[in-house]
Amino acid sequence: MNSTKIQSAIAKNWLPGLLILPAFCWIIYRLYAVDITHDEAWSFHMAYKQLYSNMIGTANNHWLNTIFIFFESKILGTEIWKIRLHSAGAFILFSVYLVKICQRIPNKFMSLATILLVAYNTYTLDFFSLARGYGMGLAFGMTALYYILYTEKIHRNRLLIYILLCFSATAVYTQLYLLFAYGLYELFFVFRFKIFYRKKFIEYIKPLWLPFIFLAGAAYNIWYIKKSGDLNEGQTNGFFEDTIGVFLQRSYEPFLSNSIATLIGIFLILALVLCIAIPKKHFQTSISKTLCKLLLIAFLLHEFFFFALAVPYPFGRTALYFTVPLLLAVGIFIGELNIVFIKKYISPMLLIVIIFCQGYYILKIKNIHTTYEWWMGQDVSEALEKIKLTEQRDLADLSLLYYEGHNGVFQNYYNLLNGDPIFKRVNRIHLFHVPDDFAAIEENPNQFDYILIPDYDSVLNKTVDFMSYDSVAYYANMKTWLLKKTN
Repeated sequence: MNSTKIQSAIAKNWLPGLLILPAFCWIIYRLYAVDITHDEAWSFHMAYKQLYSNMIGTANNHWLNTIFIFFESKILGTEIWKIRLHSAGAFILFSVYLVKICQRIPNKFMSLATILLVAYNTYTLDFFSLARGYGMGLAFGMTALYYILYTEKIHRNRLLIYILLCFSATAVYTQLYLLFAYGLYELFFVFRFKIFYRKKFIEYIKPLWLPFIFLAGAAYNIWYIKKSGDLNEGQTNGFFEDTIGVFLQRSYEPFLSNSIATLIGIFLILALVLCIAIPKKHFQTSISKTLCKLLLIAFLLHEFFFFALAVPYPFGRTALYFTVPLLLAVGIFIGELNIVFIKKYISPMLLIVIIFCQGYYILKIKNIHTTYEWWMGQDVSEALEKIKLTEQRDLADLSLLYYEGHNGVFQNYYNLLNGDPIFKRVNRIHLFHVPDDFAAIEENPNQFDYILIPDYDSVLNKTVDFMSYDSVAYYANMKTWLLKKTN
């Protein structure tokens, strides 16, 4: 397929749609295939029991996510896949505006490569099949980026942009950095400090009533979270290592080590600076400059907050607001360069490399039944079914010992739906205390009928003696044993 035919196919939307469809099918399947996670269970608990006091001042509460779970559980039911539907829907919005942005990239090979690079990032895809706020935050953020980057009359859409950014921050609070960065971008590059003139000041301040009201509410909630000691998500090793490096490592593990991922993070920030520094005459269009300026402002904000206010750097899932647009910025930057060698040779080669790497990783490495963040807690439903098939009596007559990572799933989802505790007696043990705890259990082996515990030989290289228990099942995806008391 030559460049002209590719350009026509992209413009008509059928080729981007065809590229996105497998990712959407992947997400739909995972709505069913992945067991409920610890954080999802807590969100469900708050929504189902309408614990309004717990929602305020809780870092683990994603407001839009909790609201959607409430309505989905009341209208559709409480099955796991039903309370995740809003995240799958968010992927549609995310994909539509990702494609709309990439369709404007002059180099059509890089247009396709950027779609694949962003839409098939396996770490990011996890969150579009879970009942958390990250998928919606990315969807609203991507929509806002489209209007920021490709709106000819930006002043007419400023209120819409701020509405979208507020929605994204309501989904995930770290999206506030994007809101702050855009406000500063307008000040520096759109109004160019002309707000000191009365007419320009009124024009600048006009749509800001919404973010001011939103920030007032968000500031109170964040203060309450900090007061309760729940604001502990973040790292202090540095932006390159924590924010970008961790994302890249989790996206392409085990291929990238921590040091290599950190070096790539430094290179990507330098690429933002380079994009801004290169004269416009070397670009076919210069939209990437806008996005690079926005991300560079966000990067500098993080450095300011860290050194001035000791706010830790976001990492992993909390850094998605920055890392996903960063991948987008790199793709647009390369696709806009008006350099024959890049257009003719580099961009087709990058498209082939991205297709191979993303495809290989998904088919060979990625486990479709687990999530990166909460993989050790995703075996509860299988274990419950196995116990039900094994036993001829009510589960309420049985006792169970489980690893602490399963506690939230049991307490906040399964027990909640059951109305009463599923088992007669349950207890939990800490991951690193297991050998000592098992020694105590072996002294009185009749304490528990079943034990659901990680495989310590493979997880922590520690051996635990299961003398008084027989193996009933081993869940390889989660490296977890289900053990039954020896009769």
